[in-house]
Amino acid sequence: MRLFLMVLTFAYSSISCSQTQKSHTISQGIGTSGSITTYSRQLNSKLTLGASFSNLYVNPTIPLKIAGQEVRVSLQTFMLQGCAFFRFHPFGKKDSTEYKFNNFFISVGYAKKKSSFYELSFSSRDPLQIGQFNLTREQTGSVNIDVVTQTILPFLSMGYEKKITKTRLSIITEVGLYNHGLPVIAMSSTGVFRLNDRNKEQIQKNISSLRYYPLLNVALGYKL
Repeated sequence: MRLFLMVLTFAYSSISCSQTQKSHTISQGIGTSGSITTYSRQLNSKLTLGASFSNLYVNPTIPLKIAGQEVRVSLQTFMLQGCAFFRFHPFGKKDSTEYKFNNFFISVGYAKKKSSFYELSFSSRDPLQIGQFNLTREQTGSVNIDVVTQTILPFLSMGYEKKITKTRLSIITEVGLYNHGLPVIAMSSTGVFRLNDRNKEQIQKNISSLRYYPLLNVALGYKL
């Protein structure tokens, strides 16, 4: 991370000194990391530096029917994230910083999460019937699964910026992947759902391959 910041600072200072015309853009959008605000500065026809801040909060409750029983599934996630990135314009012309030469870009950078968690809980919506036995919601209990990922995420993406004719506005789309490392789960349960605790190792094994988080953003940009 420190090496990336050093390279970022060096590139910014050395290139900005050699360029007399610079392009500043601010944008506001939405994506897989929530609401995102971005500032970028195009230093020349090939390179843009930028930073962004995003926040995401999701807390849906979904009713499902499993083996004829109503089960309530709750998912909660909260994430604050800051990013620093390089944006390369492979088709940019050396003597121009005009939009039309720099529509396509490739971004590399790091995201830093101040807080990040994913919580999944299962509970019986109604009394549970097992054979001739009727169990109350308290006796049935619940299962809570917390998924934790690393807080520093390298990412790679590509995107396209389409200028809106005769305005300073543009539409920016971007797709890519974050690497959030190996997810680690913590599971707790109550009632008869305690019988599910023995499946923790299998659940951990199943999510071990989920090391990447999709990056998808759509934003409205304004050129200063």
